[in-house]
Amino acid sequence: MAAVSRSIVVVCHTDQPWLGRCLESALEDADEVVLVDNGSPGETASAVGRRLGATVVRLPANVGFAAGVNRGLERAAGDVVALLNDDAWCDPGWLDSAEKVLADPLVAAVGPKVLFARPHAEIRLDEEPHFAPGDPRPLGRCITRVTVGAIEVPLGALFGDGLHPLEAEDGPGGIRRRWRWSTGQGAIHVPM
Repeated sequence: MAAVSRSIVVVCHTDQPWLGRCLESALEDADEVVLVDNGSPGETASAVGRRLGATVVRLPANVGFAAGVNRGLERAAGDVVALLNDDAWCDPGWLDSAEKVLADPLVAAVGPKVLFARPHAEIRLDEEPHFAPGDPRPLGRCITRVTVGAIEVPLGALFGDGLHPLEAEDGPGGIRRRWRWSTGQGAIHVPM
């Protein structure tokens, strides 16, 4: 039986500090890593990819994640192709375990177990959402502060399908006020 070649496609639109770790982990586990530079300013993502040995596909503008993946898939030569987000990394043996599952002819695709880099608590404020005049979003509670023990957690660090994006406005005395609405239903993840 011939050896199976493996490619990993990573799409990135900016050079973030975690891109190097992502590509290094992918290069250890695959025969080929295709980095799709989705229009990064100054081609910074391309530079990181080339420096580490990835095959770089440079797009002149950010065409979105799905279109970026498609460009990477066009270039990937592996028998098995994995997609990896630019803020994630693979543990050794990740593709080995995926290949074992893919050996079953009834399986066409597999997904890895996603682990957070830090422990998170999940909060659910499941309640009937309401709607404010002029705002089409389902709204739950207005969250202005979150603390874990005595430590205040930045509202921007929260994530999950139970939250709307961070909002802010200047208040009296030039004090910036920040808040996030919950959606009424869904998970909110809080870094511990």
